Amino acid sequence: MASTLEELTALKTLLDQGVLTQEEFNLKKAELLSRDLYSTPAAAPAFNAQPVSPCGSDAAVALDSKSKLAAALLALFLGSLGIHKFYLGYTAAGVTMLLVSLLGALIVIGPVIMGIIAFIEAIIYLTKTDEQFYLTYVVGDRPWF
Repeated sequence: MASTLEELTALKTLLDQGVLTQEEFNLKKAELLSRDLYSTPAAAPAFNAQPVSPCGSDAAVALDSKSKLAAALLALFLGSLGIHKFYLGYTAAGVTMLLVSLLGALIVIGPVIMGIIAFIEAIIYLTKTDEQFYLTYVVGDRPWF
C-alpha cells in the first residue's frame, strides 16, 4: 500500500503530464487528504496509479524537493518581497507581495504588512513536519498561510 505522500506525488506527476485534468486532480487529492492518514491499510481505499518520473524511472519526487527551511529563511529575510512565494512556485502570490511592498513603500505601511505576513508564514513553515509542509505547499495549492 502506497503512502498518502506517494499517492499525491503520483497524482501531481499525472497532472503535470496532462493525464489528469485539474478537476480530476482536485477530486482525487481531496479523497486522499480526507481519509485518515493513520488508518489501517484495510480501511484505506486503494489507489492504483504508480509514480512516473519524466526520466522514465519509477522514482518518486524527493520529499525535500522544496525545503521548508529554505522557504522559512527566505520568508524571514526577504519575505516582504515575496521571494519565498516564488521559491514555492506561487508566482501570483509572490508578485502580489512584491507589488504591495514596492508600491506601499511610498506610505511605509506596505513593506511592514508584507513583513508581518512573511514572518507568520515562516513560523508556520517551521512548525509543520516535512510531510505536512510537502503536502500543503508543494503538492497542494495553498499560497497563503
